[in-house]
Amino acid sequence: MSDITEFLQSYNEMLQQELADADMPSELTERFVFDSLIKRNDEKEVYFIRRKSDGLRTVLRITSAENGEDAASESLILAKLDHPAIPKVLGSWKYNGRSFMVREYFAGDDLKAFIRKYGTLNREKLFDITLQLCEILSYIHSQNPAVIHRDIKPENIIIAGNNDVKLIDFGIARDFKKETDSDKDTQIAGTRSYMAPEQFGSEQTDHRADIYSLGMVMIFMATGKTKKQNLKTFYPYKELVPLIEKCLRKDRDQRFKTVKQLKNKILWIQQQQTRKIFIAAGICLSVIAAFLFGLFIGQKRGFQNGVNFIMDYPVDKNRPFTQEELLEPIAFDSEYLDLAVRNILNKQQGEVIYRTEVNSRIGELRIYGTYILHPDLEDELLKTHVDKGTVNYTTDTGFWIDMRGDISSLSDIPNMYYLRNLTLTSQSISDLSPLSGMKLENINLSDNFVGNLLPLKDMVTLQELDVCQNPLSDLTPISRLFSLETLDISQTQVTDLTPLAELVKLQTLKLEYCDIEDISILAILPNLREVDVSNTLITDLSPLIRPFNPITVRCVGLPPDVVDAVRDNPGIVLVEE
Repeated sequence: MSDITEFLQSYNEMLQQELADADMPSELTERFVFDSLIKRNDEKEVYFIRRKSDGLRTVLRITSAENGEDAASESLILAKLDHPAIPKVLGSWKYNGRSFMVREYFAGDDLKAFIRKYGTLNREKLFDITLQLCEILSYIHSQNPAVIHRDIKPENIIIAGNNDVKLIDFGIARDFKKETDSDKDTQIAGTRSYMAPEQFGSEQTDHRADIYSLGMVMIFMATGKTKKQNLKTFYPYKELVPLIEKCLRKDRDQRFKTVKQLKNKILWIQQQQTRKIFIAAGICLSVIAAFLFGLFIGQKRGFQNGVNFIMDYPVDKNRPFTQEELLEPIAFDSEYLDLAVRNILNKQQGEVIYRTEVNSRIGELRIYGTYILHPDLEDELLKTHVDKGTVNYTTDTGFWIDMRGDISSLSDIPNMYYLRNLTLTSQSISDLSPLSGMKLENINLSDNFVGNLLPLKDMVTLQELDVCQNPLSDLTPISRLFSLETLDISQTQVTDLTPLAELVKLQTLKLEYCDIEDISILAILPNLREVDVSNTLITDLSPLIRPFNPITVRCVGLPPDVVDAVRDNPGIVLVEE
């Protein structure tokens, strides 16, 4: 007999001896055989047991009357649910002050063990599991009254065969009761890292507590952690950040109203990912061909000629819509974009929006994260760089915009043919292609995920461009925007300012927290009036000296010797705070 076999035999004998004296319902011990103890503490006992009649493996949960979890209540909840991803009740008893429940067993790893074994999930797997969870939660929330699980966490999510997702442990689940004597939960229940704020006793919980927990599970699946701060910095799937942040909002009225809404958003993102693949295939026939041909010319005639060819390659103009197209109703993928448009058009929720209205009546659009500004208001938000990697917007009343919006695509923007001023900060925008051919005059896309400005290369109408805190590094695409007067590339990866050499109308340039060392090219720009070089690597400010038209230079964080070298020069005005 092997050591393992001997241990298992000894363990089974000890378990059976212990259970022989246990106080349990006779029907339970007559119908089932105990295999092993899974968990035992002051709150509950959990066993693997087998049904004698057919050898079916099941799970037994035992709870005491004083415990927050109640196996009897759980059995009542499960008994009224009929879903393949939710365990079925096989027996339930109350006996001598304790509750006993036998439920269906799902083979597989719980999500926490699964990630410990295989690592964090790729995008496709994460989408698949999240969508399955949405479907399960949508089912229990649709009951009358709605069932609230209240303990959605990786340990209660089973990854079974064929990657089927199961949801277990309804021990603290309950029916939602709209009319109660108190508007608060009388008991704090759940797992802290995954609990919604209202589960700590501030309000009565409803189905939106499960939505919060699902958002935390989405973080864990991609990172293996439950850290929810600075998601934009460390979360690998940037397109999901706005969705997760919306799930996790402290004010539950600002979360998704239903799991179905979240599911639809994820499905839309999936479709966009697939659509990008097909669009890329088509674009490759033209844009990539132009790029490769540009490289060929670069090899034959020199690198600059290759760059010039790419820059000279024509883009499609934003053509006017036909009469038929103008009469078509349109809908927006983003909730905040829809709200902003309705605000401008004075349209109520549910009213149809026609393209002709958007086409002719929207000349300015301003959305800062989740904060919408009407074009008729003269309010301006103050932008500050708190530290490297952190940019904040505050209102004139001191309100701090700290939530990311839900806009990840600009595909709806070309419907606004007469749009001239576009502000979409703190979103999840990465692709500027929809803006190609538009006649915008002012663009503010700070705090997004833009890495390529090529779609803007022919936007000769552009006067102001703010792309701070974006992962872009090359300014070549804007080198021919000769009307550009204001440019903010703070907190980007730009290190070379050479492409700005011909932008003679440039008046304001902001470079804060850029790893730029050489600004000599700025010496030839005649109209510069204001430059921010704070917290850069610049060692020589002399290119900014103008004897007759001094430039105001903000230079916070530069070495004292760099600033001192020009401090007494009348051709430069230094701002050091």
